[in-house]
Amino acid sequence: MRIPADMDHPHPAPDGLLSSVYVIQSGERLIRSHQLARRQLQAEHRRQKEYYDKSTYGSPLEPGDRVWLRSDQADPGLPAKFHRAWRGPYEVCEVFSASTSSILTLRDPNQRPFTVHLDRPKPDT
Repeated sequence: MRIPADMDHPHPAPDGLLSSVYVIQSGERLIRSHQLARRQLQAEHRRQKEYYDKSTYGSPLEPGDRVWLRSDQADPGLPAKFHRAWRGPYEVCEVFSASTSSILTLRDPNQRPFTVHLDRPKPDT
């Protein structure tokens, strides 16, 4: 809207951005915000891992250790009240990392070893 004073003292033209400059600046802001989000996610991942690792129990598994394996699912057709939570014994074949290992059942040596997470096996006493 124009007023009479605009006739005597016209406003300078606004400094508008060209659309190509705006697109470039928007892209740069998007890249910076993505990098910031990645740094925050990585820091949070490290913090959560340290917290989880503090509360884990037991010693690390070594090849040759005998373990029992926690089974969360009941066998098909078996009532839940008859479900045995621990199966085994198994033997640790290979340790891939602090949290995963490969185990083999002692009942059937022809069966292939399979990989399990640290949360599932417990040492055989």
